[in-house]
Amino acid sequence: MVTTKGGWSRTHFSCQNRPVNEWIGQASERVWIRVWVVPGSSRTEIAGLHGDALKVRVAAPAEKGKANRALLDLLSDRLGPATVRLVAGGAGRSKTIEVAGADLQDVERRLLP
Repeated sequence: MVTTKGGWSRTHFSCQNRPVNEWIGQASERVWIRVWVVPGSSRTEIAGLHGDALKVRVAAPAEKGKANRALLDLLSDRLGPATVRLVAGGAGRSKTIEVAGADLQDVERRLLP
């Protein structure tokens, strides 16, 4: 784990000559997650990593916030009593999610196999 100038702690994943992925981090009592959403999929699921983001497929279409709601519902179900909030990327596929009430290792364990 590395702490940046802004106080964020980031978990780094690397495999030999592959670039480092930074998809999850922590600032004070909150964890942030970078997410890449694929709306209109055949089912709603976490599909692993996509570059520097967690890839999530949602069955809901990308209209009137339906895909965002499906994303937040999925993450809330996986993370239990933690509070999940969309903080950036409301209109695009790339999003930043804030999680309160859980630590970084717990969030990482619950989202990735």
